[in-house]
Amino acid sequence: MRKIAVLVAWLLLIAAINFILLNTDAVSTVKGGWTTNLAGASITVGKGYLFSRVGYSYATRYKSLLRDNLLDFISMNPSPVGSASLRSAMGFFIHLIQPFYAIGIIVTSFYIIFVSASPGNRYNVKSMLTKLLAGMVVISLSPAILELFLSVSGVLTGVILGLTDANIFLDVMDNVLESLDAIFMMLSLVDPSLGFHIMLPIMFIVWGIFSIIFLRYAIVTMLCIIFPLAVFLYSFEFTKPLGRNMLEQMILWTAIQELNAVVIVAITVVLATRPENFMVIKPLLTPNFDLLALASCTVFIVAPLMVVRLFRNFLP
Repeated sequence: MRKIAVLVAWLLLIAAINFILLNTDAVSTVKGGWTTNLAGASITVGKGYLFSRVGYSYATRYKSLLRDNLLDFISMNPSPVGSASLRSAMGFFIHLIQPFYAIGIIVTSFYIIFVSASPGNRYNVKSMLTKLLAGMVVISLSPAILELFLSVSGVLTGVILGLTDANIFLDVMDNVLESLDAIFMMLSLVDPSLGFHIMLPIMFIVWGIFSIIFLRYAIVTMLCIIFPLAVFLYSFEFTKPLGRNMLEQMILWTAIQELNAVVIVAITVVLATRPENFMVIKPLLTPNFDLLALASCTVFIVAPLMVVRLFRNFLP
């Protein structure tokens, strides 16, 4: 009931403001021009209302899909063993690289057996042979290794998400969108160009969460495909920095799903234990606006990108 009263008050206020703004000559209004100005104000308000409803509908498209499946989206991983297309793509790089490993193993073995060299050189060659053998095994078993790694990551993510009620985060997202929607509509009634600037944060929340989840999935899939190449590059000193960076990205983007789960747990705990009305703004003619809830949605989107940016060079 309070929301309806606030909406009616805003509509009357906006209609009056538009009436005054459109009326450049108060005397002509008194003499009979007020009808035309009032009609123009009504059209402006109607356009603003229509823009806000259509804009909000597009900005929050598929929000229900995100709300119903958020936890499943966070926990999902590609399957290098179960997916025929992914396994085939990985197989291309495996079959491409294996001959180089075989040649390298043959050459280093020949050097150790038939070429006399100093103890230091022989040690280096033996070390290279060990790396080549290990790399050959890892590349050959890379689908199974990645399947195990991703499965463990998914199970751990599910365990973390089970520590709290994730519906609290979803309710917070809904409340933030409702508050922004009310502001969006009120500003659009004055001028649609003002409302457009509020539509952007609405899109950022809904599509930002969508994007970070599916961006991670796409990047992990791509890194799975080139994982054999990353191992190959990591096996040689002159290409080791590139291979190390590729393997680090594989680990980081996989671990982001655990980070997302931890962020959700942290958000729910903070929101459930904060003092009443903490960081809640109560404007006069708009619904209460929860700054902490808005910050929580933003952290969920930004935190993975910050982690990928900050954590580097942790592999030897």
